[in-house]
Amino acid sequence: MRLQQSFHIADLHYQVQLKHQELEFCLKNPPRRLLPHRADSWLLFWDEDQYENLDFDAPVFQVLQHVSAIVLAWIARHDIRYFEFSTETRKANIYERALKRHLPKNYAYQRCVNAFYVYALCV
Repeated sequence: MRLQQSFHIADLHYQVQLKHQELEFCLKNPPRRLLPHRADSWLLFWDEDQYENLDFDAPVFQVLQHVSAIVLAWIARHDIRYFEFSTETRKANIYERALKRHLPKNYAYQRCVNAFYVYALCV
């Protein structure tokens, strides 16, 4: 099963995807700027323009709320019994807090370092 949904917050395009029980979430258009061409770019085989990602303040909790609502709707609509996702170390505690708050009562999760395994309980 492959589910995918996009949303926009503050002119940023986000995408949530569930493919083969793996939940993925990403920013599709990160703010970036064009780097100036270097005289030796032909030596580095740079045929295309080079970009640099810029630092920006994302509305983290607003984005997390949208992602949670999308995943909960998918769980209800498609009877998803299991999925997993992984994250960076610095974000793992935030995601764990979101799981504790938003996960339905008949679901549980296990955390293994930065990986989360979410599953339905047999009742």
